[in-house]
Amino acid sequence: MNTPPMECPSSETRCWGRASSTAQMSAEILTLFFGDMFIRLIQMSIVLLVMASVIAAVLAWGLATLFRPGESMVFNGEIDPSLQEEAEQTGEWQDTILDVISTNAVEAMAKADMLPIIVFSLRFGVALNGRI
Repeated sequence: MNTPPMECPSSETRCWGRASSTAQMSAEILTLFFGDMFIRLIQMSIVLLVMASVIAAVLAWGLATLFRPGESMVFNGEIDPSLQEEAEQTGEWQDTILDVISTNAVEAMAKADMLPIIVFSLRFGVALNGRI
């Protein structure tokens, strides 16, 4: 017996009759339900990480203010000449800012330069936010 597929009354309503296949419903359930659940779990973990970082920073600042580590330390020695030469070789502040913006993100990741990686990640996130 050959029955025609069900017709939907309008384009806004869904037909869950014989026209919809089980695979289509399964795919829709997987993408909507589990996808939303995954995104919510990631958002929850980000909030927890930010909250833990803020609490750790405030505690570290408070403990450093309270105990003042290194306050009684007195330095009477001379500076190592190799360190003195290296300190004199540092560039201007403009060079430091230019070094933060890497020309090659993969190279920065290979060298483990954290500041260029963070700046790249922020720029990449802003670009993704504008596209999605």
